[in-house]
Amino acid sequence: FDRTDERYGELIGLVERAAENWTLDELHQLWVQCVRLRLRVPMRNTINFAIRQFDSTPEGVLLVAKMNHCIGKAQVFFPELFEHLVAHTHVMGPEAMSLLLYEFGRHGLRCKHWMDRVQPDAIRVV
Repeated sequence: FDRTDERYGELIGLVERAAENWTLDELHQLWVQCVRLRLRVPMRNTINFAIRQFDSTPEGVLLVAKMNHCIGKAQVFFPELFEHLVAHTHVMGPEAMSLLLYEFGRHGLRCKHWMDRVQPDAIRVV
């Protein structure tokens, strides 16, 4: 569909309503496709579904780091993702930490205060 076609809006709405019951991994896959198709609105409209499912396990934090990296590619910034990740750097492995640090760099000064907070854990992981 062309983005000006009314069916496009209907399709986006259907996907967003369905996503309300998806797992965090399924939402991540949706966001990957949204980045590929350059669709920012579905990512913004489904962030709350993702936030409800955040956990503090190393695997859960890694998935959130991957989601944050994914939306960073689309130049979308969700402070809630950064807040969750910064609060859980103590359980991060090298992959999650490197994704977080990369996104700090991508978003620049608006992430400086978080970078200062995670520096000790970043050094520990390295």
